[in-house]
Amino acid sequence: MGATGRLFDGEAPTLVATTAAAPPAARAAWEAAGAEVLVCPPSGPGTDGRSGAGAPGVDLGWLAAALGGRGVLELLVEGGPRLHASLWAAGLADRLVWYLAPLAIGGDGAPGLLGDGGAATLAAARRLRIASVDRLGPDLRIVAYPSSRDEQSSQDEQSSQDEQSSQDEQSSTGIVEAQGTVLESPGGARARLAVDVPWPAGGLAVGDSVAVNGCCLTVTEFTRSGFAADVVAETLRRTALGRLAPGDRVNLERPVAADGRLGGHLVQGHVDGLGRVLERTPAPGGGGEEVRVAIAPELARYVVVKGSIAVDGVSLTVAGVGPDWFSVALVPHTLAVTTLGARRQGDEVQLEVDVLAKYVERLLEPWTGHRACMAGGRGR
Repeated sequence: MGATGRLFDGEAPTLVATTAAAPPAARAAWEAAGAEVLVCPPSGPGTDGRSGAGAPGVDLGWLAAALGGRGVLELLVEGGPRLHASLWAAGLADRLVWYLAPLAIGGDGAPGLLGDGGAATLAAARRLRIASVDRLGPDLRIVAYPSSRDEQSSQDEQSSQDEQSSQDEQSSTGIVEAQGTVLESPGGARARLAVDVPWPAGGLAVGDSVAVNGCCLTVTEFTRSGFAADVVAETLRRTALGRLAPGDRVNLERPVAADGRLGGHLVQGHVDGLGRVLERTPAPGGGGEEVRVAIAPELARYVVVKGSIAVDGVSLTVAGVGPDWFSVALVPHTLAVTTLGARRQGDEVQLEVDVLAKYVERLLEPWTGHRACMAGGRGR
């Protein structure tokens, strides 16, 4: 092993475990690069520092004890099959983790799923779009589609951003990730909404939730450029999704992980009702707009100045309230990256009031006599 690469970049201490059989020049190079060299007893029969098919090796049990003496209580090992087999044989492995990457590899000297018709290196491998993953007894059934080269480039970038994300908690924050384009509307014979998405399909799986204009829908299948979701009658009745047409733009947001940033407010994706844009005026001082929206009186009581409301899935701060209206201030960024920039007077918008207000009203119901509005549309 040479004394170059990330192991020797100085960002963390580097310890090289070897035997007395290591060439002195190599040991000197490791130490010159800032690494500590730990000389271990050899493994296997004999004392020449070799084991197996003549390859040098260290006594892993001795090394584990030495690391324990340094306060190392847990060790993540990434290596080849010989190292893994040695750890297993020595009884030093207490947990195994497999990662199955959505890559189709194979080729001369590296047979795989595609035999010699694939790629011989990971860098050249064709990435796949995972559509579904199911457990069948002890096995996993994975359905995937080949990606185009452009999609592969986008997936590589997205995978690095999403490495720490999770969708265990299915809620949003009203911070729109992107806009999509309606490919198929649910207003026809089949209550199915298909949307072209700008992010790689690897960011979604069948069964995941995604908010479309603030309405939480469940992904039921993938199309060549996005996803499709079934929309139930209750959702069509309470939302404006049924009036979407192919080519319309929609706001999209995937669920935020429980440990993610709550950039807006807690948005469930349960549409409470529809509003209508009453007027748009330039904001005082320029650089944005003030929008006044009509709201049903039974929902207006949950809206307060400086409180939060989701309009077409966008988390907004309430600027003013009336008996049957509220107003919000839209900054240029919101106008540019969401569909609110294209909403005109008379257009319908989907509304979700702050769920905390409904819980407070529900708790106070025995004393106030007001019954909380708990209805909402959700495409499940």
